[in-house]
Amino acid sequence: LVVPAMLSGEYVSEFKSLGEKIGILFQITDDIFDETGEFTVIGKTPHKDGNKVTAISVFGLDGAKEKARELYSECKKILSVIPNSEFLSQIVDYVYTRKN
Repeated sequence: LVVPAMLSGEYVSEFKSLGEKIGILFQITDDIFDETGEFTVIGKTPHKDGNKVTAISVFGLDGAKEKARELYSECKKILSVIPNSEFLSQIVDYVYTRKN
């Protein structure tokens, strides 16, 4: 996300922030799937994170869901100032609402 912005000289800080937030949002939703999902839905063995530090172990399930909502909202806010960002907005929607 950042390299094209750097080449164009526009929205560099916005794209950097967006990339960081999308990455964290993806990881939190993955942690939620591991905690709540079933193999037939998520396509991998759930509850494998065990004793790892995850969003669930740090925030709890409800807290992780709230953090995901906050990050989703922040991503959408960033995209609202970047013209022609509909495709990126769809990616953010997918990362937030995906089921596997």
